[in-house]
Amino acid sequence: MFKIIGKNLLYTLSSIVIITFILNLLYYFNLFGDKLMNIFMIITSLICFLVSGREFSKNDKSKGYISGLKIGLIYSILFLVITFIFFNNDFKVFNLIYYILIIISSIFGGMLGNYVNKEKNKK
Repeated sequence: MFKIIGKNLLYTLSSIVIITFILNLLYYFNLFGDKLMNIFMIITSLICFLVSGREFSKNDKSKGYISGLKIGLIYSILFLVITFIFFNNDFKVFNLIYYILIIISSIFGGMLGNYVNKEKNKK
């Protein structure tokens, strides 16, 4: 179980770092502005967590939404702790909404992964 979570965490965080690097490079060359950059970053992270929930639920034996909830809560708690320890930020409503979106995205990914896994096993 912990091996699956660690592998999932590694893939998700590395994909977020790579995509963030590419987006920052495009932002550096003024190909889009601040607001568009923020929107791209949020959409990118939500897609990564959707894929993460999907991949985690393929290997987990519980229902899809439970698998997605587990991995979403793990990511949210991890990011919350990292934010408080390293960045010394105050907790804002935007952060709460972002963490809730991470959990919801992971839940949808978990349900999608469970559905795809069931359809694959039927054939």
